[in-house]
Amino acid sequence: AKLKEITIVKERTRIAQELHDSIGHALIALKMHLEFAEKMMETDSLKAKEVLGKALGISQTSITDLRKAVDVLKDDQGWRNKIKLRDSLDDLIESLQMTGRLEFELFFDDTAEHASKEIRKGIYETVREAVTNGIKHGNAQGFHIDIFVHGNKLHVKVEDDGAGCADIKKSHGLRGMEERIHSLDGKIQFVSANGNGFAVEAEIPFAASME
Repeated sequence: AKLKEITIVKERTRIAQELHDSIGHALIALKMHLEFAEKMMETDSLKAKEVLGKALGISQTSITDLRKAVDVLKDDQGWRNKIKLRDSLDDLIESLQMTGRLEFELFFDDTAEHASKEIRKGIYETVREAVTNGIKHGNAQGFHIDIFVHGNKLHVKVEDDGAGCADIKKSHGLRGMEERIHSLDGKIQFVSANGNGFAVEAEIPFAASME
């Protein structure tokens, strides 16, 4: 009975984190697209229509993500089917770049594609949360994302040009990133200072997966 209770609590925590990460990111993206469409409505109606179409696509995707997040039997089917990490990151960036407000630099070591599905999914969710936090809390407009393998470690670094902070208070998002990386036996740190942006740096033990 105790084991069952622990399992239920863990599953609820996992679903809560999934909701926070995926739906939180989608709402940020939707807000940006709708604000941009509103500004363009009078000067460039075709562009506004294009951005509204993108916002509709984001909303439809978020509905699908919501259904997956509350499905206990989900068990990350997409990542099991070998979705490429690079493609997922490109989609993430593309979903935010259309408004022209944000700029991204992505440096990606293709060796990372040979990581296990758990690691690939963990990296994607960490990058997504780092970007969402940068937009939401730091009003960041530029992001540098670096993912590479060195020795037996897979390194992930996300830096933004946001407001930064001298005293880092760990929000639900930061705690979620910590838990995710620690569950992969990795290490993570947050680096920031007032006016100097925010950086998320993580390293995870790496061995090529046979999946």
